[in-house]
Amino acid sequence: MLLSLIGCTRDNPGFSGTDDLGGGSSDLAGVDLSGVDRSIGDLPALLDLPIPPFDLPPPPADFATRDFAAHDLAGRDLSVCGAATQPCCGGSTCTGVATICDPSSGTCQNCGAAGELCCASSTCGKNLLCSGNTGTCQPCGGPGQQCCAGDTCQGGGCCSGGPGGSCIPSGRNCSSIAVCSNGACATCGGAGQPCCADDTCANLGCCGQDKKCVAVAGTCSGFGTCAAGACGSCGGSGQPCCQTANPNPNFCSASGTACARSTNGGGGSGTCAACGGDGQPCCNWNRCDGGGCCTAGVCHANGTMCSNNALCQDGSCAAGTPNQCGALGEQCCLGTCTAASTRCINNTSCEACGGKDQRCCIDWQSQQPIGCGAPFVPTLVQPGNVCTCM
Repeated sequence: MLLSLIGCTRDNPGFSGTDDLGGGSSDLAGVDLSGVDRSIGDLPALLDLPIPPFDLPPPPADFATRDFAAHDLAGRDLSVCGAATQPCCGGSTCTGVATICDPSSGTCQNCGAAGELCCASSTCGKNLLCSGNTGTCQPCGGPGQQCCAGDTCQGGGCCSGGPGGSCIPSGRNCSSIAVCSNGACATCGGAGQPCCADDTCANLGCCGQDKKCVAVAGTCSGFGTCAAGACGSCGGSGQPCCQTANPNPNFCSASGTACARSTNGGGGSGTCAACGGDGQPCCNWNRCDGGGCCTAGVCHANGTMCSNNALCQDGSCAAGTPNQCGALGEQCCLGTCTAASTRCINNTSCEACGGKDQRCCIDWQSQQPIGCGAPFVPTLVQPGNVCTCM
């Protein structure tokens, strides 16, 4: 630019013909530059271009007082949010399926499954209920568990006590005069009515094989005349159990009795004996009085020791220890369960049995899984001849 300003070009006689890039000498050596202003002071006039102003909004009024140190964002990927384990998005929202913002960590967590946080509106998956104490999803609807939403229970059980109540398995009493029968409490004990729990019928009546009460002098279908709780020569207290065709379990017709694995007057069919008390045979499908524990077909009272020298508490053995077992949802106790209406599945956990579409419970007299709560009956289902209550 300086050369142009002083007129030293190839068309100017003062130019020597070769440039500095070619290695020739410079003709500027003979040019008197004195008096020429070689600073860039004259250039601003040529480069004086207008610069538009930046229209920036003012900072928030509370910008100077905000406590940015209170939010530890170290290590967080702030470019993504909303999926499980990621930070919650604005408004404490999550975008992943079945996720919810955990306020304690500020991250999105899976929700709705057993032990997980409850999803929006306190919802959980099937057979789970949102616990108000922990905010997590807990099992519901099984025998002795809290009723599920809508006061519903699994396996044809009945909800006792309304909202917040507990589930009664089908075949167990709703009250002294009503029994749970496939999800509804029905009047029981009278002639032609369902038997109450533990084969109980009023006025020395008999509980027949179909779990209906027969009045004294009435006929027990296929088993003789009812007299003092006995159907002919079987079913009464101390008598042989009434024998049935497989896969149905042998039964007792006298109130408060169960078919025990005893040969005292019972032969191979078992003997009908009072059940449920401490040291007595377990009533049908593992039931013992007052939350006792059923081990090997014998009841151990609540608060006493199970047969393995472990404390029995509400149907569970070894209560309060890492080895606690036997109740619904707990590990099996050496391949068996000790709470009512439960059965050891795959030698791992105790699951509900005897209800509608559930696996059959263990019948202690035959030691076979063929027990169902009334009105359901054992049915062999393919594949594998799996005994299912239907």
